[in-house]
Amino acid sequence: MRLKFECERSRAEIAAAACVGESTVSGYLARAERAGLTWEVAREMTEAEIESRLFRDVGRNEPPARAGGRRGIRGKLFATTMPLTRLDLRALITRLLRSDADFDSFAGDLFPEASGRFTDGMDRVRKTNILLDYADPEVLAKQLRLVERSPKAAAMPAEDGPIKLLYLASNPTSMDQLDLSREARRIADRLRGGKPRRVNEIEIVPRWAVRRSELQRLLLEEEPHVLHFSGHGSGRARLLFEDDGGNIAPLEAKAFVSLIGILKRRLQLVVLNACDTEPLAGALVRHVACAVGMRRAIGDEAAATFAETFYEALSFGEPIGAAFRLALIALEMSPIREEQTPVLRFKRGVDVDKRKLKR
Repeated sequence: MRLKFECERSRAEIAAAACVGESTVSGYLARAERAGLTWEVAREMTEAEIESRLFRDVGRNEPPARAGGRRGIRGKLFATTMPLTRLDLRALITRLLRSDADFDSFAGDLFPEASGRFTDGMDRVRKTNILLDYADPEVLAKQLRLVERSPKAAAMPAEDGPIKLLYLASNPTSMDQLDLSREARRIADRLRGGKPRRVNEIEIVPRWAVRRSELQRLLLEEEPHVLHFSGHGSGRARLLFEDDGGNIAPLEAKAFVSLIGILKRRLQLVVLNACDTEPLAGALVRHVACAVGMRRAIGDEAAATFAETFYEALSFGEPIGAAFRLALIALEMSPIREEQTPVLRFKRGVDVDKRKLKR
């Protein structure tokens, strides 16, 4: 139920992750429906309570082999959800323990084995990793739920601050060099003007010469609302990052999509300003509301014109669909005429003419 309703995984994806058949997944979901179980209900129950509800029609004389098989399948499904559970805990820590003082007090009072490994000057990300490594996940979840239900948490204001745009630039030295700094500068310039009338403040966070190995850390640290990749793509739906020597380090589409599926958090929009990324954009909307890719190669000028117009429109509160069309018009009115290159893909059920960026 967690994988289907909260993580929005298809039955085929759940079956593949747990190494079971789709019919087995369908059977478990059907049992949950008959038992009146929803994810919101099940998340507060123990494993024993869930099993009792799911298999109340199974007699005490069930063959041991069948019972063992059922426990094995349950273990596989539980193991599949574990990385996501860790990420949920991290998100709760970030939301509920906003100040460093609150975090240190929480860890020091309740999880001394973890906090004893903190050192002076250690950053919050490393401390959080240590807490997740050394604290019992069930105990940590229980304590965080107590914090969430406290009067202090109830009085917390809604999340504010700018919409964060994580701009990833990768330009391997062995490939044609792109003018990525000019593109980023043009986006930043368009986001600075006209502030009194802007609905959304968009903060661009540029990261240069991004290595493939850095991607996970950057997503964990920055938790962006918008992810923008500028660089090279390939005809096999790969993004071309760099290695430590500045050479090509391809990131396969499947790995990138899986990474986004786990670390999507606040992510609402992915823009792939790189050649031949339309198929990748289509795959990403399994996990995020909207994604932009390119049908074919796109030139430096067209990429910059599209991006600066698109983000400016979003900052003035335009829906994603309208902002995309405005960016296409900007390309149509320019001498380069590459308005047929960008493509907007969106998740089933998302109305791009109403969907706006939100904090």
